[in-house]
Amino acid sequence: MLKAHDQSYIAIDSNSRAVTAARRKGEPVYYGDAANPEMLKLCGVDGIRALVITMDAPGKVDEVVGVIRTLREDLIIIARARDDRHAERLYALGVTDAVPETIEASLQLAENTLVDLGVPMGLVLASVHERRDAFRKSFQAAMPEARRRPARALRARAPE
Repeated sequence: MLKAHDQSYIAIDSNSRAVTAARRKGEPVYYGDAANPEMLKLCGVDGIRALVITMDAPGKVDEVVGVIRTLREDLIIIARARDDRHAERLYALGVTDAVPETIEASLQLAENTLVDLGVPMGLVLASVHERRDAFRKSFQAAMPEARRRPARALRARAPE
């Protein structure tokens, strides 16, 4: 999706086979440990606008968030969370946004079911967005007050 929207990126992966396969396809993927501050510095963490953490291991996600926050307090961090409890923990650790996979899967199941039952797509999408925002608001209660931001709809667009 980043590439489709002309956003540059690099990826770090600790699976050498995955790195080799991605590099063969021309993807900017590097082998290493994303929780290693030196690796992050070598990859240019000082000059990036956002970091997306997609690891399947919740403890490792927590570790990366902790390391990143010691390097960059201002960085946008979007992290994959296992479930609602993990999302709350990630907000407490300082992520900008957490995406709990169990909740996202449930929202997709509900969306597909409602559409298949004949509910108009626009109404379904609106209710899915409302539900997602309610979940996000409840998780963000764990976020330190100083890190809280306005709701997405109220955020100003970055200057171009």
